[in-house]
Amino acid sequence: MQSPPKPCVFESDLAPLLSAFVAEKQRFGFKYNSIEAYLKSFDTFLLGRDCKNSLSKELMLEWIAPKAHQKSVTIEHRIHIMQRFADFLNRNDFSAYRIPSELIPRKVHDFVPYIFTYDEIARILAVVDGFQFNKIDRIRLADIDADLVIRFLDWLEVNRGNSASTRNVRLAAIHAFFRYVQFQNPEMLLHCQRILAIPMKETEKRFVEYLPEQVLKELLSLPDQTKKYGIRDTALLCLLYDSGARVQELIDLSLLDIRLETPATIRLYGKGRKVRVVPLMSQTAVILQKYLSMWHLDAARKPDAPVFVNHQGKRLTRPGVTYILNKYMAQVSWMEGKKGITPHVIRHSKAMHLLRADVDLHYIRDFLGHVQIETTEVYARADAEMKRKALEAANLDLPTESQTSWQKDQSLLSWLQSL
Repeated sequence: MQSPPKPCVFESDLAPLLSAFVAEKQRFGFKYNSIEAYLKSFDTFLLGRDCKNSLSKELMLEWIAPKAHQKSVTIEHRIHIMQRFADFLNRNDFSAYRIPSELIPRKVHDFVPYIFTYDEIARILAVVDGFQFNKIDRIRLADIDADLVIRFLDWLEVNRGNSASTRNVRLAAIHAFFRYVQFQNPEMLLHCQRILAIPMKETEKRFVEYLPEQVLKELLSLPDQTKKYGIRDTALLCLLYDSGARVQELIDLSLLDIRLETPATIRLYGKGRKVRVVPLMSQTAVILQKYLSMWHLDAARKPDAPVFVNHQGKRLTRPGVTYILNKYMAQVSWMEGKKGITPHVIRHSKAMHLLRADVDLHYIRDFLGHVQIETTEVYARADAEMKRKALEAANLDLPTESQTSWQKDQSLLSWLQSL
């Protein structure tokens, strides 16, 4: 049985108020164990600073100032905590500056859009039969009609050799642009609607690849947990499977996002800045605790530090996680003659194993962070074993005759034997 977590000991001039703030939140049922790490860092920051009578604007802004390589979501989380703490102080007649929400940074994505050059645009538009392309500044929206778009899409498939999926991606971009145009130029509504009516092309549904339970057990047993990078790889692979996390969600994890006290959970930041809290199995929590201890990772000292790092001490990347996964998959007998897999296959495997354990699809949807149940239903359609069991359950067990009708006719058999 795990011992209860030790409360943080604050040392600054605001120590009594910080302890009272945490105690108040815990009385209302908030799990403030992880946020205590932030408050402890704030308490250390206040040491040697004048804050006996008030918490000034200068101190608050200095505290939330972005640090090197700090994620925007971490800054946002820090501001939210400071806003709640300032409200608490002001309610208790202690003057404190409340950070305005306008200072919360927007999440910056790593995606950099590809910008076509003049020559590339000219070449793409010129190949479309019938389009007279002269100067790019002379192109009018009226020139780009539904017929031109269809011919461009056909050119992608026939002349350029692109697949139907690529064609659909290009069409989706065109649709997005003309949905914007119809709101900006209502007089072109009919023109835009004709382009938006161009349908996507049917594509072949991909098979959901996943690993059997025995293969996963063999995979997770391969890293050497007595070595520094072996325990890291074990923790990474176990967490990747146990949480069903996307690879980006995994590498974005900071120490503050992990809670190892019973019940153990992690906080994942998914698509669209959606946050979900995922429970962890006790075995995974034990492995994570062993990993954090061996690597001397302490959320109280560095709450923003990444959970998984490479040899340079930086956050792991997608290729890095893929390399670690396939390094061990190459040793699994099941992989003989097969190519490597992506980390997303582990996520598929978790979903399929939950489904086979008769977990409701709605719970699987929430666990994986899907918005629509239709996204999760792909796993129900992919499991051939479940289909076979369903067909067997619906089988009426119809009787089968061991003899045909002519074999039962004795007179016919006697006549045939007399021939």
